[in-house]
Amino acid sequence: WTAGSAAASGLVIPVLYRGALHGRTTGLILSSIVGVQANEYRAWIDPGLSAAIGAASFLNGVSGPTLSLTVIMVS
Repeated sequence: WTAGSAAASGLVIPVLYRGALHGRTTGLILSSIVGVQANEYRAWIDPGLSAAIGAASFLNGVSGPTLSLTVIMVS
C-alpha cells in the first residue's frame, strides 16, 4: 500500500518528526516559563536546538544507532 507513495511510512522519518515535535514543544514551553534572555549573539533556550536533540534522542531510543551518529545529528 505504501510503496511509491509520498507518505513517510517507514520507521526513521516518522520517529525523527515525532522527536523534533516533542523537543520543540519542550523548548517552547521552557522558553515561555523561563523567558528567553537573548543578546545579539545567542539565546539561552533555543527551541530549534531542542528539536534537533529530541529527534536524535528519539531515533537513538527506537532504532539504536551508534552514539557517533547521534552526535553527528546534533552537530
